[in-house]
Amino acid sequence: MALVFVSCTSGSNKTESDDNDSARTIRPLLGVNGGPTPFQPSSYPQFVDTTKQFKSLGVDAIRIEDYFGANDIMCMFPDPSADPSDESNYEWEATDAVFKSIVDGSFRPMLRLGHSWKVGKAITNYDVKAPTGTLLPDKPKSYPGCEFWSEGLAAGVEKAGPELWKRIVGRYSDSERWGRNALADGWVEIWNEPNMPGSTMYWDAEPEKFYQFFTTTAKALNSDFPELKVGGPGSHAAGCTTPEGREWVDDFLEHLNTNDVPLDFFSWHAYFANIDELRGCYLFYSKLLDRHGYGDVPQIVTEYNLDAIPCAGAGKICHPHGKLAGGALLTTAWIEMQSWPDLEGLFVYRGADGPFIPNSKFTMPPVDGGPCPGVGCDSLGGSGFGLLYGDGTRKPQGAAFSLFSTLVGMELVDLAEPTPFVTEVDGEVPNNAGAKLAGGLPMLTALAGRDQSGKVRLLVANPQDVTLTVDIAGLLRSGQIESSDGTTITITSLTEESLTADTRNLVSSSEAEAGTLGAAELEPFSVQVYELQG
Repeated sequence: MALVFVSCTSGSNKTESDDNDSARTIRPLLGVNGGPTPFQPSSYPQFVDTTKQFKSLGVDAIRIEDYFGANDIMCMFPDPSADPSDESNYEWEATDAVFKSIVDGSFRPMLRLGHSWKVGKAITNYDVKAPTGTLLPDKPKSYPGCEFWSEGLAAGVEKAGPELWKRIVGRYSDSERWGRNALADGWVEIWNEPNMPGSTMYWDAEPEKFYQFFTTTAKALNSDFPELKVGGPGSHAAGCTTPEGREWVDDFLEHLNTNDVPLDFFSWHAYFANIDELRGCYLFYSKLLDRHGYGDVPQIVTEYNLDAIPCAGAGKICHPHGKLAGGALLTTAWIEMQSWPDLEGLFVYRGADGPFIPNSKFTMPPVDGGPCPGVGCDSLGGSGFGLLYGDGTRKPQGAAFSLFSTLVGMELVDLAEPTPFVTEVDGEVPNNAGAKLAGGLPMLTALAGRDQSGKVRLLVANPQDVTLTVDIAGLLRSGQIESSDGTTITITSLTEESLTADTRNLVSSSEAEAGTLGAAELEPFSVQVYELQG
């Protein structure tokens, strides 16, 4: 059993100083995409409602995305030529059911305006003449139960005008209908990845038309619903990682600023484990927002998960979904994000498995005609993106999420940077171990918090495929966490051993006395929480 107390965040991680109270509290970055209603139960009868499982993980917010029907504009409003002020032109049933499950579960909702991922030629070529709903012949014609707009997405929303979005937001902020205005504690996000490169997946017209659509919609919603947080645009990861993507975001924010568009939050997506790259995106968006007059606007990462990563050893690749590595890598990202003062929220993609599972008929088609696309098969490591499987069973990522949630709301405890306390890496001194470590990831990462009673919890993750030996006593002293030799420490661990020892929760628990802690080994890709009265 590894017993490790380590420092606050990964690597160089205090992005900037901020002495206000909220900066000293471990923030609830506990959102997920999808659920708790199951994804397409007619196609996947084994998928279940995950309200209870979400509660056990600590989930507190849900982004309404990728149900393939619910909250998809062409399913809610089938004819964009119809009168958006006439209630009879809407189909509310599917979205109402999802929203009710979120409200009944006391989760904070993020109402994403727009539509979900879809399968089709639209993903392979950016062609303003190709409507968003253009499909490959061997894939589903549309979402089950509704058709894509024949005129395409951009033309459809232009026809309908802002009244369409005001009606939708008005319905889901109606406290009489739902018992409370749940959106007052949540968010309204205008769109999803309109800047996906080389694709008409989410927007099938010139970027300038999206900028104007966002301007008109944001102004209309802010005028009618001033109590709600309205933002967007759910920027694709390319928005901070490619020259074309960065130019798109720059032009978008310039357009908003020129037209005096209110923005309550800026949202973006990231699918990579590399912490240097992740931090770089946050800093890029921070500088860009400031440059365009939105320096006080918070950021929300409305989709986050991992990609396939290079691990220890030349040419070795880890597909972390559904594996122990996924829990450690996500924990490393959650700890990193605690050091971002302008981050308001985070939504993991996704809570429970949905469309992106191996060999799903709903996943992306192969561009080259091969039998199985990477995003739907091997790159998922035999698993989808969820913290849970569709039947509600926990994955290591879900177990790690539950460990992280136990620190939320605690006062942040500052500890020393952990790397100097690592005495060995796979039995070698750290200076000689560089070739064993994956680039873009810290050697060791952790977060510490203290509640009002003096109880201390320390979350630690090893994101590397190596065994670390750590000077426990030195790390304890660095954080001024004092305890007598007889103090009992409770250790909750997520390791390869715990995955088989407790197949329901995937973690194990043990106790140790503080006076017995010395140099200890931290297993590859393990995550632990240590609790004591400090």
